[in-house]
Amino acid sequence: MLLEGPICNPCFDAAVRIFGTCPGCGVERLLPGLTAGTAVCRDCAGIARSFTCRRCGTEARLYYRKVCVRCRLDDLAAERLDDGTGTIRPELRPLVPVLARSFKSTPEGRLDWLKRPETRALLHALATGKVGLSHAALDELPATALVDTTRDLLVAAGCLPPIDRTLHRFERWLTTRLTQLQDHPYERVLRQFGTWHHLAKMRTKAAQQPLTTNAQTYASMESSAPSTSAPGSPTKKSPSAAFRKPRSTATTSGSRPRTDRRSAGSSTGR
Repeated sequence: MLLEGPICNPCFDAAVRIFGTCPGCGVERLLPGLTAGTAVCRDCAGIARSFTCRRCGTEARLYYRKVCVRCRLDDLAAERLDDGTGTIRPELRPLVPVLARSFKSTPEGRLDWLKRPETRALLHALATGKVGLSHAALDELPATALVDTTRDLLVAAGCLPPIDRTLHRFERWLTTRLTQLQDHPYERVLRQFGTWHHLAKMRTKAAQQPLTTNAQTYASMESSAPSTSAPGSPTKKSPSAAFRKPRSTATTSGSRPRTDRRSAGSSTGR
């Protein structure tokens, strides 16, 4: 039985991923054919189609220009990082092997990621200088998974200095949140508390060990100001209490107000 001709894509993909020692000739190679239900090499199966990469000579599934996925990754990574002159931007050259070898669990996953239009656009912007090669420049872009992934790859390649992701996300969130609260009556107190207390505390911890997501979540909750306020109302609450949205104490018609059992007990003499 020959595994060629009109077969479905899933069967073809499965066939060109089988490697091992051919039971027919004893050679270790790609086994895309079937003989009596056993996977065999293309020669023993009588398959005329070649699966040999034109560049590296490896037997595998072939892609554009009849090269294997690894060689195709090298080509595509170089294309994405072209600075417009037909060459890779010098500062981004260390990123090529990371894109082609170290990113995602499978070569096919890396290839699919590089083929995405949004990936191509961002890498092209970095290669041509439309987006600066810095954390600050990436911060100016919309906060998306693509930007986060690209930042991680640039750090892994040594193109950008290491950064604590959790701390960085909180810094961005805090900056945005304080901008939204610039007209808040307690804006100055909120800014001091968020910056001098939480941010300083998280930076100290990050210098000792990587922060956890829980640390960012807690700090964000503590630094969330109420959506409404009562200007001119004095308060003696701590800054963290001022940040949090107060619980509603209003009661609806027919509902009984909550009472403090301890207070009720003390008033009856119990």
